[in-house]
Amino acid sequence: MSNKIDKSFSLVIFIITVFFANTFYSCKNVTKKAQVEENSQSTEGAVFLTEAQQKLTNLTTARLSKIKMGGLIHLSGKTDVSPQNQVSISAPLGGFIKSMPWMSGMKVTKGQVIAVIENREFIQLQQDYLMAKSAIYYAEKELERQKELTKTQATSDKLLLQAEEIFRLKKTELRGLEEKLKLVSINPTWVKDENITSKVNLVTPVNGYISNVNVNIGKYVQPTEAILDIIDNSKSFIILKAFEKDLPYLKIGNVVTAHTNNLPDKKYKSKVSIIGSDIKSEGYVEVTCMLDINSHDLIPGTYMNAEIESSTSERWAVQEEAVITFEGVEYVFAEEDDNTYHMIKVETGLNENGFIEIINHEVVESKKLVSKGAYTLLMKMKNVSE
Repeated sequence: MSNKIDKSFSLVIFIITVFFANTFYSCKNVTKKAQVEENSQSTEGAVFLTEAQQKLTNLTTARLSKIKMGGLIHLSGKTDVSPQNQVSISAPLGGFIKSMPWMSGMKVTKGQVIAVIENREFIQLQQDYLMAKSAIYYAEKELERQKELTKTQATSDKLLLQAEEIFRLKKTELRGLEEKLKLVSINPTWVKDENITSKVNLVTPVNGYISNVNVNIGKYVQPTEAILDIIDNSKSFIILKAFEKDLPYLKIGNVVTAHTNNLPDKKYKSKVSIIGSDIKSEGYVEVTCMLDINSHDLIPGTYMNAEIESSTSERWAVQEEAVITFEGVEYVFAEEDDNTYHMIKVETGLNENGFIEIINHEVVESKKLVSKGAYTLLMKMKNVSE
């Protein structure tokens, strides 16, 4: 009887041991499976989704397709004027500022008086001119007298030659003084004994507006010192920033339509005039576009948005939502058979009508790309990696 009880008790112990062993093994497998599944969520540059996650994420995929692109290139930049449209006014002989009624931003008209300069050297210059003018009169009379005497052989040829040389030198001297007077804005025809002056008017040679005033009344300015600066913005141009991906579609003569942020409905027409030959440190090339004459209302430095018309052609492209930017580099997610999505680096080109060109299309041409939900995959990949 005792043996039967012992055998029954042993059997119960065995059954209980087997039960707990199976339970422990099953739990261990479940935990291990969960760990494996958790660890397989993301590898470097890839994301794995479970069936449940696949449904929640609601991803859509698409393949590259050839579409016509290149009709418009969108660039931005700022207005500027050429050096020949930027004028600095100075006093060639220097002097004291007696009048300066201008401030930055004021408009000026060609020929308008912009400053009055006073200098005693102006008086000496006019006196020298009048004396040279008188001297040439007597030199001319002496030459005429020597010519008459030569006809009657009453004088020598040497004296005639001397008279001719003196007259020539006096003419040269007078001519030089005339140019000096013009240089300091004094008209030689106005210089007479009764109107010698120590003051001269400086006038603007162009239409435009004052950009800088560098002096004040009473200040003495040197000949090399700019009194004020004038900008003629009747012929402005735009300097646009074109990145490497835009360059293949740009040509000299492309039609450009530009507008400011404040007045987007006001269009400024121009054409591509110069395409830079060097890449700036920021990675762009300067594209210069000359504006039409109606650009006089644009101040240099005005920010502009521009559309450049280029020829269309078929290009490999995908929906722009498919392209994501991560740490300054552009990527797409390609779908694999086992619910894994690999992140692939791409080079993009034109962006038009919701599509973006993939220049290195050969790396993704045969793959299904995530067209909706790409940023969700990126966030998941970053969260898991962290």
